[in-house]
Amino acid sequence: MVQVVRWGCPGRLLSLLLVCFCLATPVSAFDLGFNIGSGYDDNPRLEKGSEGALFTQTELDLGWTLPLESIPASSISLFAFADYQFYSGLDNNWQLGGGLVSTTQVTTLPGTFNLFSEVAIYRNPLVNDNDFDALNIGSSFVWFADPQLSLEFETSLNWEDYCDAVINGNHRPDTNNNHHNKTQKPEKPQHHNSGDRSDRLFTTSLKSLYAISPGIDGTGEIFWRHRHSSIDAECRSAYGLNLNFSWRPIPTVEFNWGLGGERIPYKYKYKKETRTEKIYNLTTEISWYLQDFTLSAAWDWNDHNSTVKEDDYHRNRWQIRLKYSY
Repeated sequence: MVQVVRWGCPGRLLSLLLVCFCLATPVSAFDLGFNIGSGYDDNPRLEKGSEGALFTQTELDLGWTLPLESIPASSISLFAFADYQFYSGLDNNWQLGGGLVSTTQVTTLPGTFNLFSEVAIYRNPLVNDNDFDALNIGSSFVWFADPQLSLEFETSLNWEDYCDAVINGNHRPDTNNNHHNKTQKPEKPQHHNSGDRSDRLFTTSLKSLYAISPGIDGTGEIFWRHRHSSIDAECRSAYGLNLNFSWRPIPTVEFNWGLGGERIPYKYKYKKETRTEKIYNLTTEISWYLQDFTLSAAWDWNDHNSTVKEDDYHRNRWQIRLKYSY
């Protein structure tokens, strides 16, 4: 079993990645992206009836691309990222990570074959049981069917090691202990819902990109995920569809619209009833490009429906961002 390394100090991971990248990479191959934004989130806790809050978000992305002389038409890209969100009057959350992607051109199809891996740290005290370290590996193949259409098949495996132990509580399947007859030996619980949590998440997806006309693109994705967890109540599958449409009326202005939905059936019942969730997402964004800078405004809407009524919630998030790319 693969063990995910838990980094006691988040700076160690990024520092190690930066040192390795700088030693192995020429300056000319360096890419930098810095993003700062501010907005309002009406449900940062992802709960029914949660109060909203103003927030500020900063993101940093570093990347290097190197040709592989030993393998024709191949390259390797190294990357690191950091994301910090400050909420007014609430706890803050952040994530930190890095990894690599190798790309090989397949001229006979034509297309590209990619292998990727990533390690990351996620900390979000606003959402219960959402602090974990992750290791992700996967591969993808992109087929350029014609000048207008490309198809991508991707599969990945994610290991997640959660920081906090789980204690029996809400949203856990019922056990069969007998609490009324003290003379009778309690029966063994049917499910394991306490202790340390570690998950394995397998994902496979098929994506398509179609250039409708100059300046107008449409993308679509169908996906399937399966989560196996040491906590039985977290075992579940998911399948869904995402659609995106982008339009550039002029080279410096771009509009984006996204629509998505997924269905999540859980493996075990909750209070003797089948547990299922349905999630719907809608996004819209306008961006203005000015040389190395991008100014954008975005709105995200999320609707989370569950057979467990206390898990029902809605979320709206408005944000203005300024990004610098080098």
